Amino acid sequence: MGETLSALRDQGKVQDLIVVAISPLDRNREYTHTSFMFGYSCCGLDGYARYVAQHVKPWIDANYRTRPEARSTAIVGSSHGGLAAFYLAARYPEQFGNAGCLSSSFWVGLDTPWSVGGSLAGSSLLSATRGGLSSAQHPRLWLDWGLKRDGGDHNRVIEEGATRRGRELARLLEQRYGYTLGEDLLTWEDPIGGHDEDAWAWRFGLLMQAFFPRT
Repeated sequence: MGETLSALRDQGKVQDLIVVAISPLDRNREYTHTSFMFGYSCCGLDGYARYVAQHVKPWIDANYRTRPEARSTAIVGSSHGGLAAFYLAARYPEQFGNAGCLSSSFWVGLDTPWSVGGSLAGSSLLSATRGGLSSAQHPRLWLDWGLKRDGGDHNRVIEEGATRRGRELARLLEQRYGYTLGEDLLTWEDPIGGHDEDAWAWRFGLLMQAFFPRT
């Protein structure tokens, strides 16, 4: 992340930015809103989102030279972290005006490695975030996914699920929540991207140029 942003800044492509990296203690619990697989911890996302919005961001704004308004603030994550970024921005759009959601686990609570569940429209995720998504101040969203399916289950199962549910969510945002593709909804389908850090590192640069271009 540091290397990408430094290079883009030196090329005059993004604004100067402050990055706050929060290290998870238990990513399955902190980044998920509901149970998703037997034997895995879960369901701490609402408390995590409240912690970030009510404690971390105010502390950063009080101690660093930030632009505290929502439009100048983004939350970004990949996989379960992408799910958490979406949830956090939709729950607290007055603080987080942008969310970058890379290969996100929008399948949590719906799908398993062995089966595909019901519609995302009726999911607990959209039930919890409907208010923020429907508000006049809803966050700008970047959704992406990769089409690589070889190289193990992370691509064959997890990234396939991220692709299916990412496309579904993008349609719902346009049809039900007043989003406009290319304006407050940005999507990227990576033809060679997998469920891995290399793919996310490359796409992270694209989303930051979209959110914070140097003008």
